[in-house]
Amino acid sequence: MKRTGWLLAIAVLALAAYLGLWPVPIEPVSWNAPSAPGYPDNLMRGLDGKIWLGFAKPRNPTIDKLSTLPFLRKLTLRLPRAMWPIPKSYGHVMAFTEDGKVLADLQDPSGAYPETTAITETKDRLYVQSLHANGLGWLPR
Repeated sequence: MKRTGWLLAIAVLALAAYLGLWPVPIEPVSWNAPSAPGYPDNLMRGLDGKIWLGFAKPRNPTIDKLSTLPFLRKLTLRLPRAMWPIPKSYGHVMAFTEDGKVLADLQDPSGAYPETTAITETKDRLYVQSLHANGLGWLPR
């Protein structure tokens, strides 16, 4: 729910984009980032109207190219997993305002807490979710 009405926010993993749409009665507005730094996973509402977005993996030129070539993508998925063009492990979450302004950009280039998918924000901490980490990560606020 947006402060002045409804907000529909969409993360599109296959397009590496995230969108925000405001339906009627509010004047429709949209924002997107076709050049997102990674493949978005989940959107979570934070405190003070923030929207948190987790990126499962950083962008990979080979994967981006395969997304436009369905036949080669299907062929690649039939190869042994060791031959797949899997991006490196990396942790990345961002926070936005409802109009798309970046408020926070948290990154872990070491991949120690990889494949971050979302953040749950409380008054004291940011809880970071991951697809494959060995626990729930958190940061003090």
